[in-house]
Amino acid sequence: MKNLIFCTVLLMLGMEGLTQNPAWTDPVQRKLQYPETLYLTGFSSESIKKTGNPDELRQKHLGFAKSQLVETIQTNISSSATLNLENLNTQSYEHFKQASVSTSEAQLYGLKTETCYDTKKKTVYAFAYIKIADLIKGCTSDLAEKRKQLKSKLDAGDTYVKSGDIESALKTFNDCYPMVREIENDEAVLVAIGKEPLPEGGDDYGLLINQRLQNLRKERVNSLDDLCLLIADGLKQQLTVKDLPGGIQIGSFTFQNTRMGSEFSVRFAANLEQKIVRQGITLKSHEVVYRGLMEPDTTGYVLSGTYWKEGENIKIIVNLRHAKTGRNIASVQEFLPEKWCNDNAIKYIADNYNQAVVQQKQFSENEITGGGLFVDLWTNRGKDNPVFTRNDTMRVYVKVDQPCYIRLIYYLSDGRKTLLADSRYINEDQSGKPLLLPDKFVCDAPFGVETIQLIAQTSPFKPLSTRLEGGYQMIEDDTPAILANVRGMKTIGETVLIGEKRLVLTTYADK
Repeated sequence: MKNLIFCTVLLMLGMEGLTQNPAWTDPVQRKLQYPETLYLTGFSSESIKKTGNPDELRQKHLGFAKSQLVETIQTNISSSATLNLENLNTQSYEHFKQASVSTSEAQLYGLKTETCYDTKKKTVYAFAYIKIADLIKGCTSDLAEKRKQLKSKLDAGDTYVKSGDIESALKTFNDCYPMVREIENDEAVLVAIGKEPLPEGGDDYGLLINQRLQNLRKERVNSLDDLCLLIADGLKQQLTVKDLPGGIQIGSFTFQNTRMGSEFSVRFAANLEQKIVRQGITLKSHEVVYRGLMEPDTTGYVLSGTYWKEGENIKIIVNLRHAKTGRNIASVQEFLPEKWCNDNAIKYIADNYNQAVVQQKQFSENEITGGGLFVDLWTNRGKDNPVFTRNDTMRVYVKVDQPCYIRLIYYLSDGRKTLLADSRYINEDQSGKPLLLPDKFVCDAPFGVETIQLIAQTSPFKPLSTRLEGGYQMIEDDTPAILANVRGMKTIGETVLIGEKRLVLTTYADK
């Protein structure tokens, strides 16, 4: 009988061991088993309410975990560009000047995912991870294949030129651009994640394509109208249909890797929109319309891009991407003489550019990634570097995936900082849903680049030094002190989950 009882106890202990949660559900064990030096990770969890469906929540939080992982890669790319741009070699520098690099799920080489449901705690867990070595290997292999395919396509275009088929040559060369953007993305990942500079003397494929197109075209770009007409025509040639599923929304066009807009980017976007419509391509309204508390539209496609000064020209890259996956389906690269901007007194850099660059470098130091909380932030004009002109009204929306405290800070263009929300608790009923903040903001001077920062954590925040000014809580601490308040070192046993999201916007005095 004793032996029978002993065996029964052993069996029960064994069954209990089999039903234990995987080690990755514990934050301490997760960091030990998947160290940041070897892995990129994304994690999400949620306690199930009475009406919750475990299988549905598994899929939802698996999506959150993947999104966190993608954001980790993009953050690494952005931070590397922001912090190390001046230290990169020439070849790496050219690619990192582009804020347009994007990572889609299809490019997550070596991605692995797991989910778990704790029946006792009634909690769903989701985990996504990639071994950095596998990601580098995948990017290296894809890069070699894309370069081979691009060379073949360029050769095909050259053959059309020799045969006198200019129309086919133009289309073939334009079709090369999306492949160039994928090559640049792989290269950016290798530099940011692999920490290896690109070899000097590599081919500038974008320039090679642009030179071929210029040799075939009679038109020369002398104005913004000329520029936008050529870009609209290049996009049209790459699209198989004019009405893409879900439609196309005009996004923002920003300077270099800074995510900053300017007077030029506003005028360029408006002109390009007109030219695209004339090509018969259907566009969504550039003003994102919210009904109730709807989230940003992730259906369809977004047209956005980046620009910078190169010699005596402004180099512009325009990309058409799937809004949800980030996959690039069309791209155009053109040049506008800087003289046109000077002659028309149009600024292509924000007035507070230098100050904003310093602030972005401060943000990039020890940026929060993979903290276990999925957070999102947007405005009534979306979250793709929105632009607001004088007297426009801005509303701010936030979303978190589980109960937590949020802190929301608005960094104005003149250097002041406003505390919009501090240790505001998002309860279980509010989590996972869009939350509209009560404050309304009317755009007015001073104008320039501004930033909204959302930080969320599962414990209340340490207080900041503030003073009341004009009805708002103005923060007296400088930016490094604000960041140190939440980015400080934590003890190994602490299980505080944290998430961060920033949104760069441009305010503009419409002349």
